[in-house]
This record gives sequence, C-alpha cells and structure tokens, in this order.
Amino acid sequence: TGRLSKSGVLRALPHAGFGHVDEGAVKSACQAFDPDRTNGLSLDQYIAMTLFLLAAKRAFDAFAASSATPGRITLDFNQFVYAASKTR
Repeated sequence: TGRLSKSGVLRALPHAGFGHVDEGAVKSACQAFDPDRTNGLSLDQYIAMTLFLLAAKRAFDAFAASSATPGRITLDFNQFVYAASKTR
C-alpha cells in the first residue's frame, strides 16, 4: 500500500536513531502525522515525523545539558513554549 503501519513505524524508528522512544509516544506521534486517519504513514508523513523527532530531541538535549537528572528536564511554561516552537 506504500504506507507504514504503526508496527512498521516502530520497527523503522531504530534505524533512524529513535529506538529509545517508547511505544506510547510513537503511537501519539503517528496520530499527529496521520491527518487522514488511515492508521499508517506515507513516506512523506514518516519523514515529517522523524524530522519532528529530531527537532524534539535537539530541543530536549538543549535543556538536558543543564539538568541535574540525566534523561529528565523540568520546564516552566515559557521554556515549554520555546522548546515546542523549536519542533516546528
């Protein structure tokens, strides 16, 4: 069909460097990048989602550099808005 199912996306993401993203987060991202609700992603949609994940990782890493707890960050609303804007 030329589309990746959610399970196909889960299998493909480690090859794109996102094997650490949990299944719930992937399902949520798939829904966000599947506007026609076909329960699968076209190549364009998959690429858009992986670019979003890359931008989200970069924004997260920028805040994580000053975090006392590895892999966790704390944001106030202004920081959240800033970080979210970097994912677009």
